[in-house]
Amino acid sequence: VAVTILNKKDNSSVIKVFTLEFPPNNLVVTQADSNNFINSYWVYLIFIGLLFPIAFYLIIKKRKRRNLHNDGFSIELVNKNIADISNHSIIENESVTSSIFLFSHFEVIDKKGNDITRQFTPLLKEMFLLILLHTFKDGKGISSDQLYEILWEEKTIKDARNNYSVNIVKLKSLLEKVGETVISKESGKWRFEIVNDSIQLDYQQFINHSNNIQTTSLDKNYIERLLSIINNGAFLREVQYSWIDDYKSTVSDFVITTMLSYISKANIQTEADLILKLTNCIFHFDLVNDEALIFKCRSLIILGRHAIAKETYLHFCKEYKKNYGQEFTKSYNEVIEHK
Repeated sequence: VAVTILNKKDNSSVIKVFTLEFPPNNLVVTQADSNNFINSYWVYLIFIGLLFPIAFYLIIKKRKRRNLHNDGFSIELVNKNIADISNHSIIENESVTSSIFLFSHFEVIDKKGNDITRQFTPLLKEMFLLILLHTFKDGKGISSDQLYEILWEEKTIKDARNNYSVNIVKLKSLLEKVGETVISKESGKWRFEIVNDSIQLDYQQFINHSNNIQTTSLDKNYIERLLSIINNGAFLREVQYSWIDDYKSTVSDFVITTMLSYISKANIQTEADLILKLTNCIFHFDLVNDEALIFKCRSLIILGRHAIAKETYLHFCKEYKKNYGQEFTKSYNEVIEHK
């Protein structure tokens, strides 16, 4: 028996009663056949016995492929633009403190080893880079008018000055967590200075080292030191400001010219490993540098990594077409046989 009650809008109710016309069927209980159960058990057991060796074979085969891939992957980091995924904060057996990195990602590490990069708002970050880069450019710094024009173009001089005063205090407060610094105004220009070498700044190391080329020979020690400074990645790789292109070009031109100059005079038979590192570094700054491609592929051939050399060439051709809209004209054989 089933009963339903339906309430209508006029406050009346309709009650309906439902019954079965015929009595329900009796429940038929069946007993499982023990023979069928045993047969099913052996079928499952045989199936699992066959499946296990097949699965074991596939796992071993997959691991071999993974190991082969990893062997070549470490060399192809730059070509696939993965080498720029670096974390300066995590260096094996070494605790990084009081550091500012401009090569690859912009990153700031305080005195305690904490990454405080996110505390730099977009405005504070651009303001800091404007003062820092202009300081190292000629030692003079940047004027207030230039700062106001770039950062607060649409504001009045008074509003721009007020904004600067507020944000420069915030910037100095952040830098105090990193080390001892001074941001001061001299001869009408704002300058940035690190006191007592309390902060490690890779760009400062690069500037000092690049200036030394005038008094130091371009030998293996010089090139390895340069490589250690910039090997994290391209200069401020993800930073895009209208005023920063000249700084990026200056750094890239020096790196590429200096490294290719060394490579062209090196003995590729005895220095294939170093040349490979240098070409990888060049690709940080120029993904379609054909000279770097030639030296990299030849180094890989000498090191016996023929498959990786061919893969490097094919990847370069894709990047070249993506950038220039046309095919790369040199064949693989022309590249590896280049004299």
